[in-house]
Amino acid sequence: MAFKFGASSHSTNPHHGHIAQTPSWFFPLRIVQAVLALLTLILSAVALDYFGRYRGEDAYGLNIFTSILTFIFLAYIFVTALKFPIAYNMWAVLGFEIVLVIFWLVTFALLADYASGLGKAEDHGRSYGGRYTNTKYKSASGCTKAAAAFAALEWVTFIVTLVFFCKLYPSYCAGSF
Repeated sequence: MAFKFGASSHSTNPHHGHIAQTPSWFFPLRIVQAVLALLTLILSAVALDYFGRYRGEDAYGLNIFTSILTFIFLAYIFVTALKFPIAYNMWAVLGFEIVLVIFWLVTFALLADYASGLGKAEDHGRSYGGRYTNTKYKSASGCTKAAAAFAALEWVTFIVTLVFFCKLYPSYCAGSF
């Protein structure tokens, strides 16, 4: 059965007509967005554990913030569309979509920029007071690069959802850009 936010109640309950009627593939894409946000959050936390006190705090901190903002947005969509339809607001959804496209773009750009400067583990393995081995540096560096890649993919998913939201509801998007 295809899942559409508010689709089952739209025709029987006039109070649910303001909930965006999205294609059935939106729900799995929202799940993918949640999984990608969780992956980038975990990868940034691992890398922050190694690099955080020394450098890169801005990239990891922004990634953590953007991931949490993504969770808040997805929770808002699911809870309001399924349990509290009166609280659903298409302007809020559009605003979140736009803000998250911008934040994921900046997040993956910062992570990619930081990851590009990490260099070889042999050059940096003992540069942090000798506490860490080259293996830990390689792991933290790999986590940063993977977080950048997943953040870029997350950005693409939010572009897709924003474009289709604007295609489905052009009256909401006409004055927004």
